[in-house]
Amino acid sequence: MNSANGHQLAPQTRVAALACMEKIQAAAGLALRGCCSPLFAMADIVERLTRDPSTSRRISVVRASKHMACEQEGVLASAWPLRFAAQAGKVELPLIYMISSETSAELSALASESSQRGIFCNDIETLPSRWPKGAHPWLPLWLLSNSKCQPYDPADAAEARAITLHALHSLYVEGRAGFYYMALHDESNDQVSALSET
Repeated sequence: MNSANGHQLAPQTRVAALACMEKIQAAAGLALRGCCSPLFAMADIVERLTRDPSTSRRISVVRASKHMACEQEGVLASAWPLRFAAQAGKVELPLIYMISSETSAELSALASESSQRGIFCNDIETLPSRWPKGAHPWLPLWLLSNSKCQPYDPADAAEARAITLHALHSLYVEGRAGFYYMALHDESNDQVSALSET
């Protein structure tokens, strides 16, 4: 733990985070640079981390997103098992929580499941909704008022990867408290650039 704002970490947690960061950095060159969306980037990161033997047991992934199936062995549908594992003295692993949450109440409940730890990736704006960006208007207010939350809205895949790497380092190497939140869209750089030019 590095500060009064810190979170007590086991050495194995740091090792796990560093292995995941190394895998993400190595895979960045393999992805389609500049043409994939933040949603695609995070889905790719999750797939690579959970399927690679060197990282699959060093990451916790919850697939509560409507876009992602949780049929793969070892992939969770909820973070509750992690909370109980921590109480039983198990080592904390980096957590990526893929969600489709449109309300602050739902996000608050999900954050409570994980003791307000992890990287929350919300793909709600990719689903049909009457709300702008898919979320109720008070969701951004809840994110900004929650002192444990670091909210981001990545423009592209490169930003989503960079935020993920920063979050892994901050939470699971440095031991800072809290959680990271990313609003994920499914538009490639080409689509975003075309919109900004009009």
